[in-house]
Amino acid sequence: AALAGAPRARSSQPYHPVTFRNACVRAGVLEELVALLKEPDATPKAQFHALAALEAIATDDPSTELDNGHALAACQAGSVPPVVRHLGSEDPRLQVAAAACAAVLAENPQCQTMLLKAGAVASLVTLGTYGSDAAKLKAVAALALPALNPPAAHTATGAAGGRRLLEGLAKHGGSGLREATSE
Repeated sequence: AALAGAPRARSSQPYHPVTFRNACVRAGVLEELVALLKEPDATPKAQFHALAALEAIATDDPSTELDNGHALAACQAGSVPPVVRHLGSEDPRLQVAAAACAAVLAENPQCQTMLLKAGAVASLVTLGTYGSDAAKLKAVAALALPALNPPAAHTATGAAGGRRLLEGLAKHGGSGLREATSE
């Protein structure tokens, strides 16, 4: 917070989400967030915020079709194993945050492969079946992207019961879940 009466610092460049994400990647923020997610003594609140920050940095710029590489940078920083581990957390907030992060990472084909190898599909199907409505929405978002791409994702999603989950949510879920699974 700025001190009362203190002059405001001026930035030479206006704030832009991609500029911020690029700066975070260059500064090593991703590696620090991953380290926090792996830290056994970190509080659930700290890990929740680390997942939310990782999701925000990994988010692709929606104003262009060009991939800006932030999701891949997050995956290369080692984010996939702790994100997948947090999908099975006993803390519902961590489950939702991990599923949201997985959905953002799954937009990158190389990250999809890493998520598949780490067992994310089975964890997402479990979360989509037994999690809260918020967790189900994020899990469906994460499952939808890999299901569109590599054949291995189709196989893993089918084997884990993903198709049955999506069909069940489309038929019996609340309006938000029915809408999310209608595609």
